[in-house]
Amino acid sequence: MKRLSALLIAIWLGMQMGFAYIVSPVLFTNTLLSNGMATRLMGSLFQLSNGLGVVTWVVVWLNCRGNPYWGESRANRVRQWIIVMIMGLLVSLLLGWVVKYFPDNVLVHWLGGGFGVWRGSWHLLNMGVVLLGLGLAIRLLRLDNQN
Repeated sequence: MKRLSALLIAIWLGMQMGFAYIVSPVLFTNTLLSNGMATRLMGSLFQLSNGLGVVTWVVVWLNCRGNPYWGESRANRVRQWIIVMIMGLLVSLLLGWVVKYFPDNVLVHWLGGGFGVWRGSWHLLNMGVVLLGLGLAIRLLRLDNQN
């Protein structure tokens, strides 16, 4: 089960980093695609990656059990950060869905801000999720080596 978790984390992290740091800047600086088309394409890619991320981190959360150590569970803090990760991925899925399908109605009229602001904040959220996932992957490797 640990190998499956490690494999899923590696696949998800590669997809998320590739989409956030390589594909997205290339799409939005490309002169052949409009911003609307680039947004729809990135929306589809991030939805795929974030959906896989939710499945991955739920499997990791189920696999990461605490070891009793002087009355404390050493993995409880990691499990809490995994829950934060899952919540971030769910928020990113929801925000991506809203950006992709309701850019004019929901975002601008109800919550304020322009479409570019919401698209940029969604991109920054995905970049933050990548950094949190990288930190959790490193922490899980350290926990595995301590046992």
